[in-house]
Amino acid sequence: MLEREYLKNKLAEAKCYKCGATLEGSVFAVLNDMPLMTIGHAVCSKCQSQNMVTLAITGNTSSPMESDLVSEEVPKFASMPKISYTELLDLHQALKKESLCKLLHNQEKNSANKLKR
Repeated sequence: MLEREYLKNKLAEAKCYKCGATLEGSVFAVLNDMPLMTIGHAVCSKCQSQNMVTLAITGNTSSPMESDLVSEEVPKFASMPKISYTELLDLHQALKKESLCKLLHNQEKNSANKLKR
């Protein structure tokens, strides 16, 4: 209960990067909780812009987050395994040969074939 009250008070001190309104009452999802700070995602209740928020004992910061994710989805994707440089380079090479649409279609066909077996 104390933690919720603390986060609520810290959000009341934090400001939206876009409109400057307080983030009190915003939809908030914790992404990383550490002893001295909490990093999270907040949607401004006034202008609906998405903010990456750092709430710390020493102060708060917010920055833009351009995304089509809703607050509830952010922690799910934030906790996924990181993509390696090798995987990224492999994707880049594959995109040089085929379009993203075609690559996804081929992957879907391969997955369907595996299910049939």
